[in-house]
Amino acid sequence: MANRVLGIEIGENLTRVVEIDYKAKNPKIYNMFGFPTPPGMINDGVVQPDGMFRSILYSKLKEKKIATKKAVFVLNSARIASRDIELPLVKEKQLKEMIAMNASDYFPVDLSQYKLVHQIIEKIDRPEEKKLRLSVIAAVSYTHLRAHETRSNL
Repeated sequence: MANRVLGIEIGENLTRVVEIDYKAKNPKIYNMFGFPTPPGMINDGVVQPDGMFRSILYSKLKEKKIATKKAVFVLNSARIASRDIELPLVKEKQLKEMIAMNASDYFPVDLSQYKLVHQIIEKIDRPEEKKLRLSVIAAVSYTHLRAHETRSNL
């Protein structure tokens, strides 16, 4: 059996699901479907799932005879931003320091509220330059989000 994964994108109005190979060179799509996201379930990337969403999702998975257990969820939110950047080829510790030092150039927000993570996309190894191309993501930290929600509920 192939290495299959469910990609589930939960949008404000529509939830889309795709079952796909995730370790194949040329991924194959096995199934895909969509259904209306229940009203009020998602607000700027914060999901508040209810029984209706779960029921619809499981019903559609059963209908399509999908038994894949691994899933990746995708949400759109103003609380998450990403940038692709290039930096000189350096060790991981220096890389983190360089990203942190230049983060305000990539994300013009108060970064004290955000967690930064990165992934190396590609190593550029040319005679004239050795660089890394990175994907850097800034997301509102869960701790900050919970503190803000607590204050706004007072």
